[in-house]
Amino acid sequence: MRIRTRVPVHVRRSLLRLMMIVSAVQFLCNGDSVAQSWQKLSTFPGYICIAKFLNPDTGFVGLGLTPGWLSPQAVGLYKTTDGGKSWMQCSIPSGYAGEIGDIVMTDSINGWLAMTCWGGSGNRALWKTSDGGLTWNETPLIGSGTAIAMTAHAMIVTDLSNHGHLSTDGGATFTNSLPSSTNCVRFVDALHGAISDFRSQDWLCSSDGGVTWNNSSFNVESWGLYGIEGTPNFYAAPEGPTDGSPYSAQVFRSTDFGKSWTSLTLFPYLPTGGFDGIAENVLIFQVSYDGIQQDPTHKGGFYRSTDSGQTWVSIGGPSAYHDSWFSVLQSQCELHVFGFDDQAPGTLYEYTENLNNGGPNRLAIPDTARLAQQSCTGTDTTIPIGILGCEVSGGVLDSVWITGSGAFTLPNSGLGPRNLGVFDSIAVSYSGIRTTDSGVLHLAYNLGAGQRDTSIALLGTASFLSQEFTLHRAVVAAYFGEIDSLPLFVDVSPALNIDSLWPFITGFQFTYSWDSSVASYASYVPSNGWLLNSIVPHGNSVDIDIQNVSGTASDPISLGTALFRSHSRGLGFTWAEVPRFICNFGSQAEEFCVTDNEESHWSIKSLGEKSSVSTGPTQENSFAIYPNPASTELFIRNPNPSHAQITVFDALGRKVLQSMVSPNSVQRIDIASFPTGSYVAIFSSDGLESIQSFCKLY
Repeated sequence: MRIRTRVPVHVRRSLLRLMMIVSAVQFLCNGDSVAQSWQKLSTFPGYICIAKFLNPDTGFVGLGLTPGWLSPQAVGLYKTTDGGKSWMQCSIPSGYAGEIGDIVMTDSINGWLAMTCWGGSGNRALWKTSDGGLTWNETPLIGSGTAIAMTAHAMIVTDLSNHGHLSTDGGATFTNSLPSSTNCVRFVDALHGAISDFRSQDWLCSSDGGVTWNNSSFNVESWGLYGIEGTPNFYAAPEGPTDGSPYSAQVFRSTDFGKSWTSLTLFPYLPTGGFDGIAENVLIFQVSYDGIQQDPTHKGGFYRSTDSGQTWVSIGGPSAYHDSWFSVLQSQCELHVFGFDDQAPGTLYEYTENLNNGGPNRLAIPDTARLAQQSCTGTDTTIPIGILGCEVSGGVLDSVWITGSGAFTLPNSGLGPRNLGVFDSIAVSYSGIRTTDSGVLHLAYNLGAGQRDTSIALLGTASFLSQEFTLHRAVVAAYFGEIDSLPLFVDVSPALNIDSLWPFITGFQFTYSWDSSVASYASYVPSNGWLLNSIVPHGNSVDIDIQNVSGTASDPISLGTALFRSHSRGLGFTWAEVPRFICNFGSQAEEFCVTDNEESHWSIKSLGEKSSVSTGPTQENSFAIYPNPASTELFIRNPNPSHAQITVFDALGRKVLQSMVSPNSVQRIDIASFPTGSYVAIFSSDGLESIQSFCKLY
């Protein structure tokens, strides 16, 4: 919910046109918008705030207006049982103004309604019906309700102006145990739910059916959430700008049950906050005009994605104000969208589209299955799978097998060939015994279009600390003030099949630390095939985030090269340790233990002060940089018969220079503009690399 503000028309138009130019490429699919098929259903005597359809025939339309938009509007409620051809006015408590936030029916007779009251009207946050929604009565719950969710463990009512409400006795009694100003609550299964909050407050997530809630790191205002049943995925289109521009927002997705959120798409319109769809096959949000309908380039209405929110196309239809709910349903092979405009009297529209063009049926599987070992004898985990498509009847699961770690087994022998149901599952047993393992579950299947195969990454974790990675022995030594390079290799436990795991690894996040009285940080260089996302040096440690671009599997695994400057005038010694090591699998992350011992460790030695300092090249057959240190210029000697490429990085790992050096030559490089500090030069020639360092003085 946002307070409406006025922006001059010419400013709005300029900002909007700029936003559309910047974001059009990433926002819209190639080609024209899809064919539109909108039908006017009915007009109601007031602003529409919610169109909640239970199926294509039965639905409700609520009247009212979001708090802060205009003056408070009296609420009203209507019900249809014939797809919107005719409507019955429902009996509701009198004296309320605001909007109807949500309607949840537990069966065809009983249901609940969240009342977002404001403007000095009634103060009951929750209403109840026991006659199919024709009559609604207040409950004792005081507040301004916005959304409702029910699980086997709890009932949750979010509240705009009061603390969110939690009941563990089916709504008989509530405690105000949630943070204030909660906007929406949705669940993807019996245990995992998420809550969006109001204005700069952290969103929440639950893993116990809504009994307890934890903060996420996301706090953009959003009226709506959309959860994909049976997956860890949530979607949201926050109604407010998220990049500092007054007319832009983003679609966000969480793939870890609402714990963290990632931006998928920036688009140049403000959404209503509502979000709905059909699984992840069809995702839809509606645009809020917010005054910018005066610009002729503005495309209002609804936007649809069929690629999990990566790209969007306009399907036309009406625009609406903020904090409003529309409905998306599937009937056989048709998509139904029930939306409304922002006028009073308000009009309800229905969009229909044949889904037969969606292609062949698809097997729905998780990208990664996590198996937690609860005992030393192993644990069976059911991995859900299913079939997505139009008029799905089933398929054939030809065979199932596992590669990688032997800790994963299939407890059921008769897995294939067998009939594959629309909603199905496969049991996998994990007995890692005090370790963390990875493997791949392979499935060969036929959904009517020929045999196909796919795979699911298996990650098994035990309830015990494990030793999956060990430091690969490396020792470096340097005199005081000099730099030496430490290769960062880690050995992989035999229980962790790196070949099967590697295709799913997208990056590493790790920290290495050492005794800063012996050596100081000079620089870090990632390995070939890896991109440095971020580097944060501390006094005695460095945080590294690298992304796998084209790296290849190896054992030991190379994490790059760390450069240290000897910091001790006497003899010194320190081990470099890895207190943090996280492996990224797409949007998922797994933290492993990295151990060291007398035989496997990274060692940094200081040889004390050197008797003299060389200012020129000392080896006739190697690359050389001189003088070192230098103030204005360097000379690079390439004694080889081939061209050499020199790449220079600063102390933060940023590339500051790249140049070619001719064969058997000395090349001058101007460094007068370089900031004072330490630099690393990497020479590449005929497939070989050499690393040297130098200092830039004032």
